[in-house]
Amino acid sequence: MMMLVPLLIGFLMVGVGFNYREQEWGVRLLSAGVVVLLVPILVKIYLSLHLA
Repeated sequence: MMMLVPLLIGFLMVGVGFNYREQEWGVRLLSAGVVVLLVPILVKIYLSLHLA
């Protein structure tokens, strides 16, 4: 559940940002959505490699 919420928010941000990609705030929202999507994945990889 802790990884599901940020991923859903990230996908929502990417979708809305892509829809408004002609606007500057749409591109920024798209970029922020990609970052929000990558952070939980990178944290999960870091924890699995660091605790092994």
